[in-house]
Amino acid sequence: MGNSGIGVSGVTWNNPVMPLVTVTSSNTGTVSDTSAAIIYAADHGARVINISLGWTGFTSTMQNAVNYAWNKGLVIVASAGNYASSDPIYPAALNNVAGVSATDQYDNLTGWSSYGSSVDVSAPGVSIYTTANGGGYRYASGTSFSSPITAGLAGLIFSLNPSLTNSQVVDLIKNNADDRGSPGYDQYYGSGRINVFASLLAASTAAPPPSAPPPPPPPSGDTTPPTVQLVTMQYDGKWVNLSVLASDDQTGVAKVEIYVDGKLQVTDTSNPYTFKMNTKPWGKGAHGINAKAYDGAGNCGISAPLTLTVN
Repeated sequence: MGNSGIGVSGVTWNNPVMPLVTVTSSNTGTVSDTSAAIIYAADHGARVINISLGWTGFTSTMQNAVNYAWNKGLVIVASAGNYASSDPIYPAALNNVAGVSATDQYDNLTGWSSYGSSVDVSAPGVSIYTTANGGGYRYASGTSFSSPITAGLAGLIFSLNPSLTNSQVVDLIKNNADDRGSPGYDQYYGSGRINVFASLLAASTAAPPPSAPPPPPPPSGDTTPPTVQLVTMQYDGKWVNLSVLASDDQTGVAKVEIYVDGKLQVTDTSNPYTFKMNTKPWGKGAHGINAKAYDGAGNCGISAPLTLTVN
């Protein structure tokens, strides 16, 4: 609990946290698990995502997940990496992600922080007092700490002015950062070292965007729902992998959703429609799984259900 007078508090302490684990105890993980977590967060009410991990090499799977979250209004923040290099680290280098480099106590870029065109802003990342595995507290350094400080600021801005869009929140953080390095944007500090007070002051008077015009009516004559089928289901005792076949001859498939016992779990907007879900939160016993596919006209097709028994 933040602001309890014990240990340490983060930038924001009244915003609820949705911890989603995508790495093992040996600090390894997969693009698919991280992408699934991004989509899960977007579908379950999150407004800000922090990603304190990274790898080299672009993947469309991750970019699609980030785009899905961004289009639902989320701010996505990621650590730039600790490699003292301009080589891009993903997901910080993806579109619609705010990459964060690390500064020290003198407001200088650390000697180990990654940099480059993927850096949007910088934030403190040296000797950050934080919780320790196994209990207690410790000092730690890395862009993995600069990123959540920035994500915490995004959460504060949303809590102060919830009507703002994600692009407005990112702009407020960048436009109110303290300029460091070369005047204006540079590849080391981005738009500058974040300034919480200045960003919140600006957010308190920022106007929400004008209301969007009503959506256009669906194409006339398209009242036929997509066809959708759960093709394969593989279960290893914890994870279930699903493959869905969906098609629509008129306006195309817009998205596919997976429901378990009538509750939405995950969404995919690009073919092939594949899903990986952790079954442990569902509890032991039999669970009904079905897929829903929506076309561009809003018609919905529902698959025949499958039953999975969780051990």
